[in-house]
Amino acid sequence: MAGPNGEKLRYLTARRNTDGTFRYYWQRRGQPLTRLPDDRSQRINVLNALNDLADKNFGIDRNLLMNLAKSNQLTAHAVSRLATLGQVVENEGQNWPGSIGWIIAKYKNSRGFKELASGTKKFYTQYMNEVHALGADLPISAFTTPMLQDFVDTFDGIKGADRKLKTILNLLFKTAIKWEVMDRNPAQFIETTQGSKRQVVWESKEIESWYQAAQFGDRAYATITAFCLLQYTAQRPIDVLKMPISHFNQATNTVRVRQQKTGAFLEIPLHRDAIDRISEAVRQAREAGCTTIVQHEGRPVPYTTFLNNFRRATGESMGHLQPRDLRRTAAVRMSEAGATTTQISAVAGWSIEQTSKILEHYVPRTTEMARGAITAWEKSV
Repeated sequence: MAGPNGEKLRYLTARRNTDGTFRYYWQRRGQPLTRLPDDRSQRINVLNALNDLADKNFGIDRNLLMNLAKSNQLTAHAVSRLATLGQVVENEGQNWPGSIGWIIAKYKNSRGFKELASGTKKFYTQYMNEVHALGADLPISAFTTPMLQDFVDTFDGIKGADRKLKTILNLLFKTAIKWEVMDRNPAQFIETTQGSKRQVVWESKEIESWYQAAQFGDRAYATITAFCLLQYTAQRPIDVLKMPISHFNQATNTVRVRQQKTGAFLEIPLHRDAIDRISEAVRQAREAGCTTIVQHEGRPVPYTTFLNNFRRATGESMGHLQPRDLRRTAAVRMSEAGATTTQISAVAGWSIEQTSKILEHYVPRTTEMARGAITAWEKSV
C-alpha cells in the first residue's frame, strides 16, 4: 500500500469488515499482529514508528501493544518513546521501561519520596496505587490530558480526591520527564474542583467559652492541654498530640515539634499564658509514666478520641469551629500583633513564600486588623 505521497507503506495489511469498511494491521514476521488506528494519518504515523522500532531490533512486548491497541492509546509518540527507552534505560524489576509501574518504582526510589514524612508517604502511596491499577505495563507517555481528566473525574464522589490525584500525577510525569521518557507534563492541565478555603478564626470569647465547657467533659485535662498547645504553637493536631515531654524545655520555656507532614523540626517559644499549663501537664505526664505531654491515665490520646471530646465541649453554638482552625487563629493573632511573615513562618513551620500565600487565604480582613491599620496611620501623621 502507498502513503499520502506515494511512498510504500511496509507491512500494512487490510481486512474487510462485513459492512464494506476496512480495518488495518501491522503484520511483520517475528512481530505481534497489531491493530492500527482507524484514522488514516494516525495509522501511517504509528505504522512508521513500529517499523522503525523493528528495524532497530528493539524487542516489542506483545501484551503491551495489545493493551495499547485495545485502549486506543497506541500512538506514534508512545511507540517512538519506547524505542528511545530501549537505548537509554534498562528494565527495572518486573516493570517495562517507561511503563506506569516503572515510573512509580522510579519515584518511590527517589530522594524526594524517601525524605517525605511517614504520613505523607502513606497518602501518596494510596493514590499511586490507584494510578498503578490503570495498567502497570501501559507506557506513561501514551496518556494525554483528556485521558487523565476522565480518570480523575471518576473520583468526583470523593471529596478532595481529584486534587490529590492531580498532585500524584504531576509527580509521576515530572519523574517521567527526568528519566527522558517524556518531554511534557499533561497532568498540569487537569481541572479539579476548588475546595473552599476555610476562613474561620476563633474569637476570644469563643475560646473562653470553650475552656469553661471543656472542664466538665470526659478526659478534660488531656483535651484542654491539647487545645492550649494548638492555640499557642500554630501546629497541627496530630503533631501536638504526639509531642513528647522531652520536647519541653523548662529552662527556656520552649517546645520542640517534629511535623509529621513536612518532617520539619521546630523549636517554639511558649506564649506566657501557656507556660504554667504546659509545665504542669509535663509534670503530670512524667508522674504518670507517659512520654507525651497530652495524656490520659498515663497513655497518649489518639486523634479520634481528642476530636470527640473537643466536639462535646464546643456544643451546638460553636459547632462551626474545628481544632485545625486554631492554627489559622494563631497566625491571625500574630499578624494582628504586628508579627512579620518571617516571624510567623518560624513558628508555624511554613516557608516564607508559603506563609505569604497562606496568610493571603487564611487571614481574614477583621475589624481588629483594620483598626490596627488606622491606628498606625494616625500615629504616623
